[in-house]
Amino acid sequence: MHRYAEASPPGWPATAEDSAYTATAKAERLIAEELVRLNWAGEDLIRRPKSGPLNLGLAT
Repeated sequence: MHRYAEASPPGWPATAEDSAYTATAKAERLIAEELVRLNWAGEDLIRRPKSGPLNLGLAT
């Protein structure tokens, strides 16, 4: 157990590593949800121009 884990408020990541993992997981979830909304697969994101309006919409 981490030395400062007890000091973290309930529901908060206990360490910076946990926080980075949580942020990455949230970003991946948001992108996956947006791909579903656009009816895209992952390869659609790769094939389209980076500056395309829908790709830019994913980034914001």
